Amino acid sequence: MKDPARLSPFHSGNEAVSKGWGRVRGGVVSLLPVICVVAVWEICAFYSGSAFVPHLSALAVTTAESLLNDPIIAAQGGGASGYYPHVLSTLEAFLVCVIAGAGAGFVASVICSPWICTRSFFSAVLRPWHVVPPLIVIPLAFALLGPSRLSSFLGGAFYAFVSTGIIVMAALDQAPTNLIKLARLAGAGPLWIAWRVRAISVLPMLVGPMKIVASFTLGVVVILEYLAAPEGIGRVMKFAIAYNSVQLILVGVFWSALIGYGFSAGIDLLGRLFLRWSAKMYADETPFSILDAERLANR
Repeated sequence: MKDPARLSPFHSGNEAVSKGWGRVRGGVVSLLPVICVVAVWEICAFYSGSAFVPHLSALAVTTAESLLNDPIIAAQGGGASGYYPHVLSTLEAFLVCVIAGAGAGFVASVICSPWICTRSFFSAVLRPWHVVPPLIVIPLAFALLGPSRLSSFLGGAFYAFVSTGIIVMAALDQAPTNLIKLARLAGAGPLWIAWRVRAISVLPMLVGPMKIVASFTLGVVVILEYLAAPEGIGRVMKFAIAYNSVQLILVGVFWSALIGYGFSAGIDLLGRLFLRWSAKMYADETPFSILDAERLANR
């Protein structure tokens, strides 16, 4: 029998109030790291006299003013449109490097995984990069192709390719064996299993690592722009260092972080939209109807 006190309007009102306070406390606790960072930043800006750490208000003003016009960027030959074209250039280079490099690394890993000879060859190609950082190819790319946008694209794409290949090859070995056995029982070939079973089953495992690959690729792109690219956030940072403009450097950091955060949020969104089945794929019992729906039973 239900307690009459729980059915009273006073109890319902108290429960709603407690839930509301719980949400408020949760929101405040989640904001504590941001509040602490802002407080420490402002304290450092106060004691440094804004020489090395500018106030956040001044940084916000510089971000808004330099977006469409900045005298330092114009004086160094970066154009009269401010940060805007350079942010777009970095965004374009980053997306091209991540999509082309990571996509090629994923496809190559999946194609080479079914057979021992191809898997061993591809693993041997990737093995030196477990120790040698892929960034070592940046000077070689500039020496062979010269300082250009093409060398920047190739350098960033190569980094994404190597990093993705290493991660995907390791992830493919973790594919659920029950799905592979069912596919073999139904007569599927090695390449079909690699594409339709192994590759699909490890996609949820690649969401987090791909965000890490993307963040490092973004850093590589900015470094390449700083070294020799004709435009981009890294190029503007080089201008800012020449003028000792701390605020303009931090504005570049802000735009780079915004690009990285936007890409990470996009990966999470795509994962929620297209990987809704990921929570069910590691079940102990996999119905044979899945294979039948894919017309695998007739193969």
